[in-house]
Amino acid sequence: EEFDLSYVLITHDLAVVRQLCDRLLVMYLGMPAEMGPTEAVLDRPKHPYSRALIGSVLVPDPSLRDPVPPLKGEIPSPTNPPAGCRFHPRCSRKLAICQERAPTPQRVGNTEVWCHLFDEVGEGGPEEEVSIE
Repeated sequence: EEFDLSYVLITHDLAVVRQLCDRLLVMYLGMPAEMGPTEAVLDRPKHPYSRALIGSVLVPDPSLRDPVPPLKGEIPSPTNPPAGCRFHPRCSRKLAICQERAPTPQRVGNTEVWCHLFDEVGEGGPEEEVSIE
């Protein structure tokens, strides 16, 4: 704040993100999945990919966190990504629209989520919390 500087940190190390970043953007195959205050995204992830990514972090005592099943399927080719939501081939909660149309950002609490589960076509609405478990 003193020098009015901003940094962009690109990393897979979520412990570093928690210590250094005020805001977090989770991306999958070059497209945004979830964005918001770091604490909100890391402690209460909404997007299925964010949940899987955060759930894959090793913790010293695994009994202290909820188990998140590992992702299934192959990572799509970044040079030939799937139509619609790029995450849909690996998403256990995909809807029919996920294969047809890329999601637009939806405000959920103090985060933005690019997921059809949170838009008017999905199960909830932008204001409604939807369980991704």
